[in-house]
Amino acid sequence: MSRGKRKKPERSKKKYPNLKKQYNTKKRQDYIDQDYIDKLSDEEKAWLDKFNEEYVNAKFEKKGERYTKNNLHKGKKKRTDIYKDNYSRQNCLYNVAKTTKRLVSIETIYNKTENTDVEDALIDVIDAKNYVNKLNRDSLTKLAKSERKHNQMAKLRKNANKTSNNTSKSSKNKKKSK
Repeated sequence: MSRGKRKKPERSKKKYPNLKKQYNTKKRQDYIDQDYIDKLSDEEKAWLDKFNEEYVNAKFEKKGERYTKNNLHKGKKKRTDIYKDNYSRQNCLYNVAKTTKRLVSIETIYNKTENTDVEDALIDVIDAKNYVNKLNRDSLTKLAKSERKHNQMAKLRKNANKTSNNTSKSSKNKKKSK
């Protein structure tokens, strides 16, 4: 069973995809908020597109394993900070709740209640708070599980690197002793 060629995503067909919210993930759309794009020249748009690609999307140009000099953010520390910011944005409870349509404000719930009785309205607000707290607990549990998994994978990678270094050192020592 052979597969045909995959379609190119709509995003890759656009000239400046990192400047348009609709071509980015929902979690990143709030961070792309430049309302002055229409006033920029093509050169300025190209620079801002490159900036958003690196800063918001945490995507850097690479040639093999090495970063190219075309990147705006040069240096390991800057790239590490950007990767950390991106990781934080991806796991932010507010962002997750908003993009999964589970973000509920108390005002919205209060406006939906048709009770004119203050006691009933207060009960509705307390129920809504409990519902939001339950959603937050569920999100925190998922986040904690994913972070634990991430930490376990990092430990495994670290141990694998140590063992590969130890085996290469021991083989070098054997060669020297012969």
